Amino acid sequence: MEDRELLKQQIEKTLEILKQLPDDRRVFFNTGVLMVEVTKKEAEKLLREHLVEGPGGNTETQGGE
Repeated sequence: MEDRELLKQQIEKTLEILKQLPDDRRVFFNTGVLMVEVTKKEAEKLLREHLVEGPGGNTETQGGE
């Protein structure tokens, strides 16, 4: 299986798990360099962006220059 397809499946599975959590739940999100605490809603947004743009796609949302 291609790495991109495997990553896509992992993200989709994670989004399914997030849907089951309470709305006020905070989770940790690994940016690849830093692990940050985010809201459930923020985590869903970041994962969806990662699905569209791929790893390291939009550095602006990751605190890049």
